[in-house]
Amino acid sequence: MRVAAVAVIFLFAVSACKREKPQEGPQPTDYELAMTNRDTTEVTQLVNQFFDYLENDRLADAVAMLYSMDEENKDAEPQLLDNEQLARVTRSYKMLMPIRGHHIDYIKFNETYNNEVKVTVTLEEAHDGLPAMTSVVYLKPYDYLANWRLCVMSSERHDQRIISNEQADSMQQRYSEELEQKSAK
Repeated sequence: MRVAAVAVIFLFAVSACKREKPQEGPQPTDYELAMTNRDTTEVTQLVNQFFDYLENDRLADAVAMLYSMDEENKDAEPQLLDNEQLARVTRSYKMLMPIRGHHIDYIKFNETYNNEVKVTVTLEEAHDGLPAMTSVVYLKPYDYLANWRLCVMSSERHDQRIISNEQADSMQQRYSEELEQKSAK
């Protein structure tokens, strides 16, 4: 009896040691696990096109790429920005102009309607011992019927980021590692 009890305790201890430590940072959703390289590529291309327009002083073309979503019906098709929204977003981006460059820090897929791209934009290159002047922009890619659209994040609609500030560094590191692995293949 004593040997059986010791064996059970030993097996429990061994199995407890084999358990993996929980991952730090945000855990993938079922939706995210279903994403493919094609999704990442399409979102990356959309974001790069958007910022290429901005970097080439084509603000109207960039803003014309943006959509808004119906917060009441998340399954509804995202709509191009109306005139009031266009004017508001245009004013916001004019404050950042000129944009000299951009870097995607991470893409976080969560649900069809709730995804996040963090982009660091360079407003002024480093010079004369001064660091580069940068800002951060968040976009909200929306997967509508397998077609990606860039939606604006709006504080007026109380949009919440998916990744908290505390988790952002680990997300950026994970995204960089994923890109390195994909480019190595």
